[in-house]
Amino acid sequence: MAPCFSMGLACGVNFEMLLLQHDGTWGWPMRTAMRAAALLTAVLVAAPSAADGVVFQNLSVGKAFSRAETERKLVLLYYATTWCAPCRVLEATTFEDPEVAAWVAEHTVAVKLDGDHARGLAARFDIGKYPSLVFVDADRQVLDRVVGSIDATRFLAFAGKVLAGRYAVHPLVPLDPPNGARARSTESAPHT
Repeated sequence: MAPCFSMGLACGVNFEMLLLQHDGTWGWPMRTAMRAAALLTAVLVAAPSAADGVVFQNLSVGKAFSRAETERKLVLLYYATTWCAPCRVLEATTFEDPEVAAWVAEHTVAVKLDGDHARGLAARFDIGKYPSLVFVDADRQVLDRVVGSIDATRFLAFAGKVLAGRYAVHPLVPLDPPNGARARSTESAPHT
């Protein structure tokens, strides 16, 4: 927020400089209006935007993994489409929650991907439905996923379990099994 505030103040200073360079023919109402405009500009530029929710990084997936490794964070891949109504609900509710936004910022490098345009990545991470949230470690090992919309309370509970290593889907199939074969789970199946 500090750079935005500085920019707003700079805009205010520029307005004030216009007043100082003028020959003085503007009367008191114009000077007051210009000062008000300068103040309003500084406030609007420095004020939090409506998109204060989850901030998705404008990074390639590869760069997201590099950053996650450097910052010792997880990667959160959010797959959505323009035509997905539950995606819009998730974005308007859960991702706007301040606690969710804080958790995501602290623990992940979050990247939003368009499922219609990132089909290769969607296939690589076994995305078949939208919205899908995939939690991946810096070594590109899928830890867990959420398919469908989820409210803020459930998201935070789920994300906390992922961070603690208690995965709902464990162990997961490796991303690139040898010879295209599906890897078997090490969990024992119930005998009938």
